[in-house]
Amino acid sequence: MSILAAAAADSGGVYSAIALLALTCAALIGATCVGAFRADSVSGPLRATPGRSAQAVVVALFMGVSAWLLTPVAFATIRQVMLARTLGPNARFDQDHFTPADWAYMATVPQVVGFIALFAADLAAGGRELLARLGLTRRMLHGVLTGVVGIVIALPLVIAVSVATDWVYRRLRFQHPAEHDLLREMGSAPSRALRMALIGGAVLVAPLFEEYLFRGHVQTFLRTLLLLGRAPRIARGFPVAPPDGLEGSPVPLIQPTLSLSWPSPAPRRIASKTWLAIFLTSILFAVIHPRWTWPPIAFLAICLGFAYERTGNLWTCITMHALFNSFETIAYLSRPTG
Repeated sequence: MSILAAAAADSGGVYSAIALLALTCAALIGATCVGAFRADSVSGPLRATPGRSAQAVVVALFMGVSAWLLTPVAFATIRQVMLARTLGPNARFDQDHFTPADWAYMATVPQVVGFIALFAADLAAGGRELLARLGLTRRMLHGVLTGVVGIVIALPLVIAVSVATDWVYRRLRFQHPAEHDLLREMGSAPSRALRMALIGGAVLVAPLFEEYLFRGHVQTFLRTLLLLGRAPRIARGFPVAPPDGLEGSPVPLIQPTLSLSWPSPAPRRIASKTWLAIFLTSILFAVIHPRWTWPPIAFLAICLGFAYERTGNLWTCITMHALFNSFETIAYLSRPTG
């Protein structure tokens, strides 16, 4: 369960329940104001179009995921060899053998390597134009400010989902850890340097890489695939403009007398396919987290996916994610002990 949800549940009595209810209602009003319940609010232009930009996103996605996954595999292989030399050939390196330094490495290095691979692939295949389309070079300050507004709206809703999830778990007598492994290691880190590395991994490195990967590439790829999954029609005459909602998608000429016309989805179809891409991305995002956190994490991811499509600015999602992780970290490290 979310540490914030635990704090809300344990703070006691009717007053905390009333406060959470009031904040949830205020958050729902705020969500309505920003268009969260209006389907066409996510019907923005495509960030990748058939051709070079779509291929660039796919190549970058492959490179980033490969670097992200292979880095801990290489690390685990080295640690396995070291452990076998110390404890014998039957020893197996797993989380039970993790040292605080191992946790700090896993919380930072794979994500940093993955981010570098994504960024380098984007820059090589699509240049600054692709980075701008993905929202990584677009109005950083504006994205940070909208991210602050976004987390003010999303946080009470995520806490409410976490409390509801914990209530269901209690009724089902489903046992789960009291906190995420990374939070536990922060509280028991033997040195200030290791604690700062763990905190930095949680509140800076993870949000930057995960939003760049999941919202910037996975969600972009899925939305493009869902909206333009079938081949464009060949039509004679003048080029046919993209349908409403897909402005900015170039319509290249095959010959002077031929043009490509996109499939013509209605605005409602554009919105429904975009929401489907958001939901699918959110499921994938939740799967990389511990199973017992899936409901609130998936809901948070939906909020992040909506914010990305609503603003087109990746810094909005990065800020929301970083602030959420910061609140969780502060709540955990400031909890009473003993």
